[in-house]
Amino acid sequence: MVASTENYLERAAGRIVEYLSVIAKTNNSMSWEGRMKSIARLIALSTISLLASTRPCVASLIAWDSFSAGDGFVASSYEGAFSDFWYAVEFQSQETGNVTLVEVPLSFGERRTNSVDVTLSIHEATGSALGPLLGSSTKSIGVPSTIDDTIGRIFSFDGWSSSLTGGNKYWMVLSAPPSTHQVNWHTAVPQPFATGGIEYRSTDGGTTWSGPSSPASALRVTLAGGNTIPEPTTLSILTLGLVGIGYSRRKN
Repeated sequence: MVASTENYLERAAGRIVEYLSVIAKTNNSMSWEGRMKSIARLIALSTISLLASTRPCVASLIAWDSFSAGDGFVASSYEGAFSDFWYAVEFQSQETGNVTLVEVPLSFGERRTNSVDVTLSIHEATGSALGPLLGSSTKSIGVPSTIDDTIGRIFSFDGWSSSLTGGNKYWMVLSAPPSTHQVNWHTAVPQPFATGGIEYRSTDGGTTWSGPSSPASALRVTLAGGNTIPEPTTLSILTLGLVGIGYSRRKN
């Protein structure tokens, strides 16, 4: 949720306090009809102000998810990437939208430096060759002092500028800089609509690829939904504002 319901309620309550404060300061000789007209106008104006300063809730869509329940993956099985050794997972997007987040389980084969820059990139699927680049995300990951390549952690990559189309196939490619650690991408557990996908490997920095083979590594791709969902409180306030406008006009 972009804006929580509690935040909406708190702001709505603040508006009500403003209404009461204004009415309390009005002339005591004002008629009941005049007071009601003032309240109606205040509600209408405050509603417009409140709605103009709020943002709708945006739905998230899962384009691909090959984690098991509880974000599970196979700790003892993985594919590594380092230097010219790249690794790719082919997946079929289940939804259409812009990529907002990609999650993968990673570990390290050895410790040469304190951190390593890991890059994920999304490409169009073109058979067994690397297709056009759609976007990438690089994350600097700290390497633990004690190495255990059977203990993977889920890392999140954001900052994407890629859009996916439901039903189309794509490659998610893992790469790491030369002379650095081997970055292990842990194997997926079959899902109802994501059976682990298929994988490809390159030993020359993505020029040529071998595969496909399976099972592939765990991967979750999240998209921003194309439709916005208004908060229930927003709808209630909007209705109240419309009533206020209607009452004010009727009295005029």
